[in-house]
Amino acid sequence: MRSICISVVIAAASILLAVPFATAADLEAEIADMKQRMEAMEDQLQAQNDELTEAQATVKEQTALIETSGLEEREDVSALSKFIEGVDMSAWVAASYNYNFAGSGGLNTPTNLNYGYDWSSNTFQLDQAWISIDKAPTEESRGGFHMDLQAGALTQTDGYRGNLSGTGGISIAPNVGIYSAYVSYLAPLFNGVQIDAGIMPTIIGWEVEQQNANWNITRGATWSMQPVTNTGVLVTVPIGNFTVQMGALNEPVAGVGTDVNSGKGVTSKVSYGAEKWGASFGVNWGGPSGDPTDQSKNRGIADVILWIDPLENLSAYINYDYVWSEDFSGNTGGAHALAVGARLGIIDSTGIAARVEYINDQDDQFVFRPSTSTSAAGNIVTVTGTVDHQLTDGLTLKAEVRWDHEDSAAFPIRALSANGDCAGVACQNDQVAAIAQLLYEF
Repeated sequence: MRSICISVVIAAASILLAVPFATAADLEAEIADMKQRMEAMEDQLQAQNDELTEAQATVKEQTALIETSGLEEREDVSALSKFIEGVDMSAWVAASYNYNFAGSGGLNTPTNLNYGYDWSSNTFQLDQAWISIDKAPTEESRGGFHMDLQAGALTQTDGYRGNLSGTGGISIAPNVGIYSAYVSYLAPLFNGVQIDAGIMPTIIGWEVEQQNANWNITRGATWSMQPVTNTGVLVTVPIGNFTVQMGALNEPVAGVGTDVNSGKGVTSKVSYGAEKWGASFGVNWGGPSGDPTDQSKNRGIADVILWIDPLENLSAYINYDYVWSEDFSGNTGGAHALAVGARLGIIDSTGIAARVEYINDQDDQFVFRPSTSTSAAGNIVTVTGTVDHQLTDGLTLKAEVRWDHEDSAAFPIRALSANGDCAGVACQNDQVAAIAQLLYEF
C-alpha cells in the first residue's frame, strides 16, 4: 500500500514538472516565428523603399526633360490663364421677319431705325449680332475693361436721334460697329468707387440697345429721345441701397465721339433699389452739339424711372423724360415723353409684355419721326404687345404687334419721296406692324 502511494506522488510530481518545460518550449517557438515575420517585413519595406527611390529618380529625369524641351508652364502662360479666367464673354444673335400693314412699300427707308425698328414690310432681317467682353475690376484686381461689338439692322451707335442737322435728322450709324469700349478702375474708397472712361452706355432711360435685355422686340418712341452712348468719364459710388453716378461727357445727348471744345456736358444719376421696387432720377446737360449747324445754347434731358416687382412673375416700370434745348436767343423748346410697360410670366418658359407711350413734341425737335416732313409735329401714341417663349436653353421666340399714331400724317403707304418726306406720297396717321423674332444667347 505504501508503495502505491509513493508511486502516485512521484507521478504527480512528474506531471507538475513537465508542464513548465512544455510551456517554455512553446514560447521559444512563438518567439522564433515572430522573428521570422519581422525579418520578412523588413525585407518588404526595403523593397518598397528601393521602388520609391527609382520612381523619384524617374520623375526627376522627366522634369529635366520637360524643362529642356520648353514644355514647362512659364509664368507668362500662368498669367494669361489667370487673366482669361477673370474675363467674361457673352454673345447673341437675333433675326426677325416683319410685316407692315401700312402697305407693301411700307416704311422702307433707313430713317425708321430711329423709330425703334426697321419697319420695312414683308422683310427678313438680321436684327442684331452682339459680342461682349468684360473684365470687371475687383478688390484683388482693380483694373478692368469692357467692350461690345455689334452688327445688324438695329445697330445704333451715334447716340441722340434728334433734329441735329436742321434737316430732320442725322445719318444712320454703320451696321457694324463698336457699341461701347471703356476702361475701369475700382478705387479703394468707401464700399468701392468705380471710375469708367471711354465710350459708355448712357445711364438715362429704361430700354437699352441690347435686344436680349428688353421685354419688347421694338424699342419705344421714348427711347428715340434718349442718348444711346456717351463718350467721357463716369464715377459710380454705391451707398447702401443708393447708387450715385456723376460724369463729364463730350456732349450730353448727341453722338458717340462728338466733341466741341467749348461744349462739354455732364451726366448724373441717383438710384435707389429695394427688394421689390426702385427709382432713379438722372440728368444730362451741356452746351451745343458737334453739328456746326446746331445753334442751340444748351440742351439736356431729365429722366425719371420707377420700377416695381409686386409678384414673383410680374414686373412693371414707368419712364418719364423731358428734353429741352435753348437757342442763342434764349428761346427754349421741349418735349415730354411717358412710357409705361409691364411683363407677366405665365409659366416659367412663357411671358407676355405690354408697353404704352405718349409723347408731346409740338416743335418736332426731339423725336426722330418716320418722315422728315416739317408738318410732322404733335402728339405720338404707341401701343405694343409682345409674347416671349423659351423654346430651349438659350433660344427664345418672340412675337409682337405694334400700333403707332401721330397727330400729323407721317406714315407713308408706300416709299417716301427722294427728300425723305411725304411730298407726293400718300401718308396716314397710323401704322400697324407685326414682328416675329428668334434670339439665341449664351
